[in-house]
Amino acid sequence: YSWPAAGPAAAAAPGQRLTLRRPDDWHLHVRDGAGMRSAVPHSGLFGRAIVMPNLQPPVTTAHLAQEYRDRILTAMPGGGGFRPLMTLYLTDDTPAEEVGRAAQAGGGGLQPY
Repeated sequence: YSWPAAGPAAAAAPGQRLTLRRPDDWHLHVRDGAGMRSAVPHSGLFGRAIVMPNLQPPVTTAHLAQEYRDRILTAMPGGGGFRPLMTLYLTDDTPAEEVGRAAQAGGGGLQPY
């Protein structure tokens, strides 16, 4: 992604171009099932994405987050080096130990609802 847009009509002054070679998506909803399989390929434009946990049922444990991550990576055509960063659905009943397990599994972000 470049700003200003690439092309002859968008010539930027020297030092006035910003290029993001592989940006991150900091709030990604890919859902599950058929909706996920249609959304995930578009996420391959990004290097990483913070994946929101509000599925039905929600992603509330490190184990569920790992399973969801595996489904996302399976739906990504060719892998593409995309790295989903998994979050847990945070509630008043989320145990601290579960947050620790999620962090040890490479996730650990929390989304309060």
